[in-house]
Formats: sequence, C-alpha cells, structure tokens
Amino acid sequence: MEEMTTTKTMPQVQIIDTTIPIVEYMGQRVITLATMDKLHRRPEGTAARNFQSNKERFEEGKHFYLVEYNEKDELRAFGVEVPPRGLIVLTERGYSMLVKSFTDDFA
Repeated sequence: MEEMTTTKTMPQVQIIDTTIPIVEYMGQRVITLATMDKLHRRPEGTAARNFQSNKERFEEGKHFYLVEYNEKDELRAFGVEVPPRGLIVLTERGYSMLVKSFTDDFA
C-alpha cells in the first residue's frame, strides 16, 4: 500500500504581482517588516528603519506587536521565524500608518 503524503500549504494572498503569507497574531492579521519591504520592493531593512524613526507614533497592541522569542511557535505555524530578540509585526492599522512613509506607486 502506498503511503500518501500531504503538503500543508500556508494561506497566502496575492497583492498586485507579489504573493505573501496570511499571518495572524492575537486574533488579527499582521505583516512582518521584512514582508512589507518585499511587498513594496524596498531594500531590506527599510520598513524597520522607518518604523524605528516613527515608533513614538505607534501604540503596541493597536498598531504593532512585539512577538517574544518564547512565542515563536505561534508564528511558526504561518512559516514565520521569530529571532531571539523578538519580532515586530504590524497590524492592518499599523501597516496603513507606516506605508505613508513610502513613496512608491503602490503605497
């Protein structure tokens, strides 16, 4: 008897011509800063730099979350690795605020 293997596919969404994973944390859809760079075709670290420059305007739990390393399994299910220092993820509201700092046509 042949053994069947199934590949678990992560839910994804296509925006323009870029496919990104759908990630949820604390009951909300979130996006990593690295994914935001990919989506807007920005050099790696652009979203993180812009976030740090404007961090005082963002409210944790409303605009972003800092996912601690000990919570890594919550995001691993979505194919996202949390580094030992933690990982900032933006909520939809946080994304809308941060994208204003970008100047591309998609923003």
